[in-house]
Amino acid sequence: MRWLYLLIVLALIPSQAKAGSIIAWGLDSAGQVSNVPGEARFKTIAAGLFNAYALCDRGYLTAWGWDTLGQVRNRPSQSGFTSVSAGALHALALQNNGSIVAWGDNYFQQVSSTPTDTGFQAIAAGSYHGFALDALGAIRAWGYDLGGVVTDAPTDNGYTAIASGAYHGYALRSDGSIAAWGYDFYHQVGHTPTDGGYVALAGGAHHGLALRGDGSVAAWGWDAFGQVSQAPTGTGFVAIASGYYHAYALRSDGTIVAWGDDRYGQVSLTPTKSGFSKISAGGYQGYAIVPEPSSMMIAILLLGQPVVGRLIPRRRRVIARRSRVNRQAP
Repeated sequence: MRWLYLLIVLALIPSQAKAGSIIAWGLDSAGQVSNVPGEARFKTIAAGLFNAYALCDRGYLTAWGWDTLGQVRNRPSQSGFTSVSAGALHALALQNNGSIVAWGDNYFQQVSSTPTDTGFQAIAAGSYHGFALDALGAIRAWGYDLGGVVTDAPTDNGYTAIASGAYHGYALRSDGSIAAWGYDFYHQVGHTPTDGGYVALAGGAHHGLALRGDGSVAAWGWDAFGQVSQAPTGTGFVAIASGYYHAYALRSDGTIVAWGDDRYGQVSLTPTKSGFSKISAGGYQGYAIVPEPSSMMIAILLLGQPVVGRLIPRRRRVIARRSRVNRQAP
């Protein structure tokens, strides 16, 4: 017998928050912050103007906040959804067969004109329009056509991701370059970066964000609240999200950087802890998901012998625990 020391590293996660639960902050005019669902195990969030949606791990949707046009109460009740996107007063959800369900405000046919075929791989909702990316990477667009956001959508294919601002759109090509179209009064289209190497996109009311492969953030368009000029520098970011006039970027350690419009605390009230796994930005509010506990095996070499321990996310500390190991003769 001999004594070995088992090193157990406990990851940093927000305290007093269940894994998969949602943290919210900012404007709460319609319960979009205070009425966040309490049950855990959500895997993504989509925020609208004054409401939000969350997708649980079984593919069910939940919704809360402003419900003037059925954008909350008329959400689909079936399971099998893989993503959700929120416009100002309507929403889109993608099913696992690639079909799209739409509900809420239909004044500009942003619900009734939604494509009815299957095989779509991505969706994005603007203020009063919608985009979908089909299996070939071609773009479908419908709804309110302010500034050509519908009729000027690219007609070629091969796109890998799509995003929408209030009245403009972005699509990512396979080489990481960006196509932009729609309303351009604030240069949210004309000032789009022309180089490649981007991996993710986000659209605000009148600005755009893009995440480079090295984890740096690019921003352009209207800058009245610093949503462009105050974008973080450096690398190491893994996700971006944009509200109307504010934005968030998620670092690889799960901390959130916020900038832009802070009239309702959507920037200054951003959680300062680490460990978040997803972010979303609504009109004037923000959301983040606490990650699921992960378990990974680590091996350390101590006293000449390999010891296997578990990385167990529980609390913000590192514990050295002495463990007796019985070794039997072969």
